[in-house]
Amino acid sequence: MPNALLRPYESAWGHCVATPGRDRAFMAFLNECATELLRA
Repeated sequence: MPNALLRPYESAWGHCVATPGRDRAFMAFLNECATELLRA
């Protein structure tokens, strides 16, 4: 996939960090990444 980026997120929750409301910092990170993607 050309121009793809891997943006790891360190969390004690592992893959469960994506559970809505579990980690506010992750949700902010995810929103920031999605916004950047949609602006491209």
